[in-house]
Amino acid sequence: MSARLRTIAGLLLYRHLPEEYRYRDNPGDGEIGDLEAYLHGFGHLLDRSRATLEQLYADSFAEPVDFPFLKRRNPGGAPEYERRSRAIQPWLLPYLADLLGAELLAPDPAARRRELAKAVLWSQSRGTLRTLDELSDVVADAATVAIEGWRRVVTTPNLTLPPFTRPLAGHEAQRRLPRGTPDTRRVSRAVLREVPRDPLARGTLRGRDIEGLPLRREIAWEVLAPEGVPCFPGSYEDLALRTPDTRTPDPRAAGGPRGLSDPAGVVLHTRPLYGFFEPGLRSAAVAANAFPPDPEGATAVYGPNEADPTAPPELDKLVVEGDVTIRAGGPVVLRGLLFRGTLRVARGARLTLERCAVARLELRAPATQSELAVEARDCLFGEIAGRNAFARLEYVTVLGDTALRRIQASDCLFAGAFPAVDCGEGGSCVRHSRVPPEAPDGACKSLRAPPNTTAAPVFLRFRVRTADGGCALRVPNFGEAGCGVLDLATPRAIREGAEDEGEVGAYHHAFHMARLRALERKLAAHTPAGIAPRLTLDIRLSEAPPRAVPA
Repeated sequence: MSARLRTIAGLLLYRHLPEEYRYRDNPGDGEIGDLEAYLHGFGHLLDRSRATLEQLYADSFAEPVDFPFLKRRNPGGAPEYERRSRAIQPWLLPYLADLLGAELLAPDPAARRRELAKAVLWSQSRGTLRTLDELSDVVADAATVAIEGWRRVVTTPNLTLPPFTRPLAGHEAQRRLPRGTPDTRRVSRAVLREVPRDPLARGTLRGRDIEGLPLRREIAWEVLAPEGVPCFPGSYEDLALRTPDTRTPDPRAAGGPRGLSDPAGVVLHTRPLYGFFEPGLRSAAVAANAFPPDPEGATAVYGPNEADPTAPPELDKLVVEGDVTIRAGGPVVLRGLLFRGTLRVARGARLTLERCAVARLELRAPATQSELAVEARDCLFGEIAGRNAFARLEYVTVLGDTALRRIQASDCLFAGAFPAVDCGEGGSCVRHSRVPPEAPDGACKSLRAPPNTTAAPVFLRFRVRTADGGCALRVPNFGEAGCGVLDLATPRAIREGAEDEGEVGAYHHAFHMARLRALERKLAAHTPAGIAPRLTLDIRLSEAPPRAVPA
């Protein structure tokens, strides 16, 4: 019996035997003795029994429960213990929520556990600004800032309200300008603070460390000179006073942001999704034949660690530099790889892509029309070129043109030109997808079926670095941070057009629009009557504010 098959309970039983029995046991090279192996047979059953009891106990709580267990007993010293955590099983969450009278709306199972853990607290403090802020952070699973609309509304002088019944202090004493008049001598923006005046001015900034691993950092900020000219109008840093505006917030509207100064509203600034290409990703240059098929015909799986052997084992995605060709042979599966160049699929090759991004996918003509060249799920493509090829796509976004002879697509977003494809034998080949209005029907009659839509997608604009060192506010190109991310102004037929009422396209698995829709429903149930909560995607929450410069 190999030493790797040891059990915790078996070790405890073996250690409690008299020394004489352990001395007379017969361990071999890389093997344990017969007596110890016999006890480990009981240990497997005892370990499973303990795990069942631990899970039954954890299923009674919304928060994870830690269980200590003996790791090592040091001779002549204190024993060492480890702690392992168990969480309630996802299928039990609705039953526990029903006992508490809570409605779980978060689409992500991990966020749903946190939502259940906070349900009682939110119910007791319903309607407070702190509750709205915490609720938004949990349901949206992103940094959010809640700002009451009346704080951005200019008011007329009133003898019964401050600051007219007391001396001016702080920024008001330095301004000495009529309320609502910005001080053009100063700029208003957020700066990092160790201890901010507002306890809600805190958040979590996501990024990548030097190895490319996900990193979360807690930050606190304070808006510097709120009476000055806002550096980023419409963002959470903009606290300038305005006349009341009850229109729906729309950061893309001409003439500036709307609806930020509704006295009876609360604006929730939410950090948007970066998408596949977030800042700080690890990259590696590979050869053209870096992902060969298995010579024996078995499925060859390649991920970030196979593309870059020096990468950490827990790396979730890697940027691949250079053009790559997949040769004919056994099936090849690529996961978590982001190709900035061209990915070519040779004739006879079988490729599966899972949560990948490819700038240009080239498919060689197969031997027969029914031969499937590529299967892709949760992927982003710049363009697909394969006029005589057959591809199967699910939850895919194609930013450019799609050139295929035959296609099976479900819950996809085709933003560019779409060819006249042939469905071949069988029924519908394009379902619950967005296709261009000018796409020809050809031999495929399912393009105009009701589950599909021709509505125009609206991609979120980010601040992108330009060649001259400046920055521009525009829709990112392929390979830039934020490419392919949908804006709130996107038509509902795309935001909720998938078969499960999620968004169509490559970021369906990230629950981006589903989280925002769940947040809107949750806020409506936790705000007082007459208060209108409104959401806006704020790209400024994706970047850390600068540190304050001492005066």
